[in-house]
Amino acid sequence: LDVWRRERLVSDTKRSGCTTIVDDCKMHHIEFFRNGGKTSVDNLLPLCEKHHHLVHEGRWRLTMTSGRVATWRRPDGTIWHTC
Repeated sequence: LDVWRRERLVSDTKRSGCTTIVDDCKMHHIEFFRNGGKTSVDNLLPLCEKHHHLVHEGRWRLTMTSGRVATWRRPDGTIWHTC
């Protein structure tokens, strides 16, 4: 996703299969706030309502490295997508 100044718009391939625009997303705490997660750029990603529910219901797991590489894991633990 990080293309610096070469591209202004996010292409469909960079949306990881979700076509919801960022303006319609909610900010999600990677480490849940109720578990001590901070409200900071290092712990937040925009998620559409559908994907937000999947994570909070415990069916999917979302992690992010300090370099902002996000990894989605299916309920069985296999990696679905990394970006």
